[in-house]
Amino acid sequence: VDPIDGTNNYVRGIRFWATSVTAVSDGEPVATATYLPAEDDIYASGPESTTRNDDPIAVSDRTDPQSCTIGLIGHWPASRTDSTTALVRNSVATFGDTRRFGCLQGVLALVAAGSLDAAFMPTTPHPWDALGGVRLIRQAGGRVTDVHGDRFTNGAAGLVVSNGHVHETALDVVAEHVD
Repeated sequence: VDPIDGTNNYVRGIRFWATSVTAVSDGEPVATATYLPAEDDIYASGPESTTRNDDPIAVSDRTDPQSCTIGLIGHWPASRTDSTTALVRNSVATFGDTRRFGCLQGVLALVAAGSLDAAFMPTTPHPWDALGGVRLIRQAGGRVTDVHGDRFTNGAAGLVVSNGHVHETALDVVAEHVD
């Protein structure tokens, strides 16, 4: 359970934050619901479907990185300023548009719905920040790995999510910035 994902957004009155609840069995997310109150959107994934407000969703079908909008997710500590700056620069040079929203579960939901084409972070996410979105993206037809391209599991090094078509490109961008 993550009662307020995007806490800094919430505290500052930025209306992009989420509440997420995920059921996990043997370390794998098996069902989730992510609610973005200000957007009045509920993303859910159970055994049969992945939806936004009860309508089926799927990842995007874009294949050209220059036509893609990607999200930078996770915490970006000041101690990593040089690495973060280089990662942002590389992202902007590789993809059509790069954004940072400040709400990990919200961004993962946007990838699952096809609004964003990929998202990534070079550091290990907390399970409450990631597992719900991991479920949404996988069930919506996307790909979810760690920064080395291996299937993402709780505690893995970093997180890279995509529509599948631009995943290798996203991995290449992140690989240069992994500690």
